[in-house]
Amino acid sequence: MANFNSLLGEILEVGSTSPAGVDASGMTQREALERANDLLDSMKTPADRSEVAFWLRNALSRSLSEPRLVWAVTQLGTAYASTEGKSKPNYDAARLLWRWAADAGDAQAACFHGRLFEQGLGVPRNPKLAGKSYARARSLGGCPGLDQATLRVKDQP
Repeated sequence: MANFNSLLGEILEVGSTSPAGVDASGMTQREALERANDLLDSMKTPADRSEVAFWLRNALSRSLSEPRLVWAVTQLGTAYASTEGKSKPNYDAARLLWRWAADAGDAQAACFHGRLFEQGLGVPRNPKLAGKSYARARSLGGCPGLDQATLRVKDQP
């Protein structure tokens, strides 16, 4: 899963200037999609594919960073991790969603992600990775119980 998270991060990472040198900082998601669509219609070279990919990633990253969507991703992760009801938890899905939401700036998602590693839910127990997630949560503003969680994993192998 770590490779998938890393790959997803790479795919969605986008700068402010396209490979062809076009400044994307002031563009809307709609403008980025229109640019990608226009380029798709005329694509002929590898450079064109690179430019199309940039504008598609740009549009996608703009929508994925919208705060309500980030909140929704965190909550969806919580639904996947829930042990209530008749279905068993899907910690792999929860971990991916919480990792993405934490990377998008959600402190609560970072705490949830850390708890998976602290308690060994769907992953081998790893206090060091839990601590990293908790540190990320702190840098994003924290969450309830963060001080206690940080103490629980501190100095554990």
